[in-house]
Amino acid sequence: MDPGYRKFKVVIPNDSRFSSSKLNYQSSNGLIKVNWKRVADKLMVQIHVPFNTTAQLIIKRKIKELGSGDYEFNV
Repeated sequence: MDPGYRKFKVVIPNDSRFSSSKLNYQSSNGLIKVNWKRVADKLMVQIHVPFNTTAQLIIKRKIKELGSGDYEFNV
């Protein structure tokens, strides 16, 4: 969303044929990590937002604004 990924968006699909996904991306501002998996009726999401960056995480049509750090969600 911003140059150099100072602000980026992560969208977890509502209806997916995949049971999991993992992404590591080395941006100019640091390493972005996203890992999610479906287990039974739960969705487990882990995300790392590099220092001095923000992320917009969209899960099940809900938007969460995240600052730098490590996050884990069980939805």
